[in-house]
Amino acid sequence: MRDLVRLSFRWRCLAALFAVGALVATTPATEPLQPFSVDTLGDGVHLYRPSNESPDAVNSLVVERNDGVLVVTAQPTPEAARKLLAAIDARLSKPVRYLVLPHSHADTVGGASAFPESVLVIGSLSCRDALADADYDFGAEARARSADPAAWGEPPRRLPVLLLEARSTLDDERNPVELLPFGNSHSPGDLLVRVPGHDVFFLGGLIFPDGRPYAGDSQISSWMSALNHFVRQAPRVMVPLRGPVIGVAELREQRNALAWLRGQVEYGLSERWAHEEIRERILAMPEIEGRFATDSPFLGPFIDRAVQQAVADRIKLAGG
Repeated sequence: MRDLVRLSFRWRCLAALFAVGALVATTPATEPLQPFSVDTLGDGVHLYRPSNESPDAVNSLVVERNDGVLVVTAQPTPEAARKLLAAIDARLSKPVRYLVLPHSHADTVGGASAFPESVLVIGSLSCRDALADADYDFGAEARARSADPAAWGEPPRRLPVLLLEARSTLDDERNPVELLPFGNSHSPGDLLVRVPGHDVFFLGGLIFPDGRPYAGDSQISSWMSALNHFVRQAPRVMVPLRGPVIGVAELREQRNALAWLRGQVEYGLSERWAHEEIRERILAMPEIEGRFATDSPFLGPFIDRAVQQAVADRIKLAGG
């Protein structure tokens, strides 16, 4: 009988241990995922990256300065902007003083209305003009990238008040910042940002590590020229709007992808292929693999945009 009592006791102990083990296995081992992870690119220079691949958030460059914090990109929506501001406030002791709008699409400016009124909003003159035009569809790219385009709602527009047409510097003893208007490449008013003390560039929508460039209102020949310029500059770190930072080797690959595409378009026009035929032939080329994401819904329209601009360039050269 004693042996049976001891055996029963052992089974009860084992059952209790299994129950505790199951409890431990189902208890989260880490804190809940934060909206943004933070990569430090230099002293006081941080990349706030969305912790998941949601299209509702993008990269923001955050620069600590003696006169306050500078933020590049306002996020696509006010909700995402508030999450970004809370993440910055939890980590840094100084208030946000500057907001840079790198181009006129909602994925970078849609959250600007959530920033405090005291923040100085900076953008190119062309960016302001585009956002001030009620007929300008600044949400086209954000809507196309949304998980549910039909449900996407346009956020309030907040226009930049410090307008730039030429290279400018926001001086600071700790982290001066250079602001570089770069004409119409990805959008009608790209503004690139450099932190010279750390050789960090924010190139935003000009670079596409995921192989999914968005044509929209871009000028692809100017876009290729801009990438050429930065290949020659050879910055240490380049920050895209989405995805991880890249170096010169990756930038060169993206420049070469645009050059390859433009070359195929020119060949098709020389062969007098119909515009629709040019797109279909390029999409069927094995060489496109590795240059662009072939499953991207943006690729066909991007090729069409390249064809339209190549035709316009030929007409201009012919004096038409």
